[in-house]
Amino acid sequence: MAERIKYKSLGVRLQNIPNVQQTGLKEAAHGMYNLSKRLDQVAAFGWQAIETKTKLKASEKAEKDYKAYELQSDGMGGEKLVFSQMPSEGTTVYEKAYYSAAQNKAKLQIKSLFEKKIYEAYRSNMSNVTGFNAAVQDIKDGTLTALKEKNVVLHNYFQYDFEQSIIPYQKTVYTNWAAIENDVETSIFLGYAESGHVANVVKHAA
Repeated sequence: MAERIKYKSLGVRLQNIPNVQQTGLKEAAHGMYNLSKRLDQVAAFGWQAIETKTKLKASEKAEKDYKAYELQSDGMGGEKLVFSQMPSEGTTVYEKAYYSAAQNKAKLQIKSLFEKKIYEAYRSNMSNVTGFNAAVQDIKDGTLTALKEKNVVLHNYFQYDFEQSIIPYQKTVYTNWAAIENDVETSIFLGYAESGHVANVVKHAA
């Protein structure tokens, strides 16, 4: 008969696991959430600051370097107007900011250019309706068409703006022309009256 082996206790006893308070877990979770949220805010603020700095840098670059047009030699002793190619809008923060700043600067420069050309057309044809209309058409065919080849967005804008800008000048030219025509007719009538021609005509009619 086999002898039964007896095991003796080693005297080791597992300690009871302490109870974890539910309140402590909630506080810890809440603290981690607040910390995470704060870190997200700090990161967002940092990215926003970088984006703002990038936009400012791009805008300053466009303001300094970009020109909407320039005058170049036409090879015959004169000058011709050449518009600059508009930069691509791009996809990055820097490219988009540069494009926007360049467009704004170009708009101001081209606005000044068109106003100058319209005024010159007016000064050369202050009472010549036909001459003024012909000069305006030359600006449309030349300057506006050249702009369309390089910057369609601003061409569409200035096509309407140009039409609105010439209206006051057209009215003034027509008024000046009408005044001169009236003066001529009045002068002719007075000349006839002074010569007795009108009196003879009335007397003959009677």
